[in-house]
Amino acid sequence: MGLEDVEPTTVDDGRNKPIDNPFLRGKTPRQNTHPTVKPIKLMEYLITLVTPPNGIVLDPFFGSGTTGVAAVNLGFNYIGIELDERYVEIAKRRINAAIDGSFDKQVKQLELSL
Repeated sequence: MGLEDVEPTTVDDGRNKPIDNPFLRGKTPRQNTHPTVKPIKLMEYLITLVTPPNGIVLDPFFGSGTTGVAAVNLGFNYIGIELDERYVEIAKRRINAAIDGSFDKQVKQLELSL
């Protein structure tokens, strides 16, 4: 979602143990190159467990934005914090796809106001 035009690539997740990676994550081409992508449905479930109605979801390790996508899907506001610019770009694209373009406009407005 949101990464359809990204060329799939393999990712070395840094694991050196042969049995530690049974799904050959480092050899499977994928568009989202974050090493620990979570299922959106899992994050939706976790959000509903701990976030009160009208609450704000906080993810201080935002990665490729799965928590943000889940929050958007459930109608929650969210705050995501990520240091690695590569993953920020992936997160922006995924969330943008989840909310049909309005996230990118909000980010641009925020950048202009800074």
